[in-house]
Amino acid sequence: PEEMKALTEFVYSQSGADDVDAKLAEQGKALFGTKDCDSCHDIDGTTSNTGPNLKGRGSLQYVINVITDASQPTLFGAKNKMPKLAGRLSPQEIETMAKFVISQKK
Repeated sequence: PEEMKALTEFVYSQSGADDVDAKLAEQGKALFGTKDCDSCHDIDGTTSNTGPNLKGRGSLQYVINVITDASQPTLFGAKNKMPKLAGRLSPQEIETMAKFVISQKK
């Protein structure tokens, strides 16, 4: 449970949130490699892997990207089940939807 808490805080830190427990996130960062999370997930925001790239996860831009096209290689790739909404919704509608999704985390 303590390791999971640290890993969760590290992933949460990738959102850029200002209330991250830095010490706990650092512990999680160390576990990210030793627990082999990095064999599926990258954290640089640009490369693809078998799991989503976690850089920015939970941020407005990340959610916009998921809504726009979750099958992007840096997101869910071929494992994606969500329909691509780019072209079906305007960029403004996608941003509004993303803001709504983010507002639900409270």
